[in-house]
Amino acid sequence: MSAALTANLSQPKVESSILQLKGITKRYSGNLAAAVREVSFQLQQGDILGLLGPSGCGKTTLLRLIAGFEQAEAGCVWLNGQIIADQHRWTSPEQRRIGMVFQDFALFPHLTVANNVTFGLQQIRRLSLSQKRQRQTEVLSLVGLLGMEDRYPHELSGGQQQRVALARALAPQPQLILLDEPLSNLDVQVRLRLRQELRDILKTAGTTALFVTHDQEEALAIADQVAVMRNGGFEQIGTPEEIYQQPRSQFVAEFVTQANFLAAHRQGDTWQTEVGCFAATPTTGDVSFAGCTQAVVMIRQEDLLLHPDGDAAIVIRDRQFLGREYRYCLKTQSGQELHARSASLRPLPVGTTVNLSVIPENLKIFPQNSALPAQKAA
Repeated sequence: MSAALTANLSQPKVESSILQLKGITKRYSGNLAAAVREVSFQLQQGDILGLLGPSGCGKTTLLRLIAGFEQAEAGCVWLNGQIIADQHRWTSPEQRRIGMVFQDFALFPHLTVANNVTFGLQQIRRLSLSQKRQRQTEVLSLVGLLGMEDRYPHELSGGQQQRVALARALAPQPQLILLDEPLSNLDVQVRLRLRQELRDILKTAGTTALFVTHDQEEALAIADQVAVMRNGGFEQIGTPEEIYQQPRSQFVAEFVTQANFLAAHRQGDTWQTEVGCFAATPTTGDVSFAGCTQAVVMIRQEDLLLHPDGDAAIVIRDRQFLGREYRYCLKTQSGQELHARSASLRPLPVGTTVNLSVIPENLKIFPQNSALPAQKAA
């Protein structure tokens, strides 16, 4: 985790946050590398945080540490100003007032929708039977399932089962809800629809939530804050706009933006690449790395503009129609593949040779401290 990211977390502000982690580390026996490595962040009331990253980066382990299903070897967890886990204290999962929505929903197949939803209310003795029924009605109304109380899980669609799981987690009015890839088992069209529904439900309920996903678009669409994880730690945390528009590392840029990356060599005040030269100015995100002559230029697909030219060396190898736009697969003279997206109503034919231009203020330049990411074929 970078010094800049940890600086404002050196002094806990537990009174103003629902959830705070500081220095959480977890290793499994036999593994030298930490599954979760010195993770620190705060989550405010009503905010939704998306944990985004590739498989094996530590997202689900971090979720389980917060829920109490795992114990950290170092660090501290606060929930609503109270320490629930550190080196000397550990609160059991059922006492943390944290709701959980699992990847497979984990509904009880022998219980009706109503009984699944009220399952978590049975242990709350202060609630009368009428209060439990009222709460059941409230959460079923919130998730749009009123009238389905007597159905069983196998009688519901995948999207409806997901809503039941969410209603069950919301029913006890937890301080925090954790969701482990809640949409991953659904069809693509259902996932797209439920993205907005999930955010609307959580916002209407005023619930603070943290969800795990490896889907970049899902994280950007649902979350107020996005944390990109890599090798057990936070590579960057910020708003969806900050993560997409101002990635702090080549890893974040590659994983989130689906951008093109070009090797660049600095000569004077310009970065020279295979497809053109770009000024080394602050508008290109040049971090002025002293003495560095080799770099990587990031160009987002939507910022790469195509200009037909019969004498050009770049050729359109393939074209895909995506409904609102076209996605072009380009091959450079060296054989590298680039991708561009265009909403033009006059698509360019496959085989057209083109020159390229870019929107300079949207460029990002990184030191060449690792191998260029592989450009995937269309």
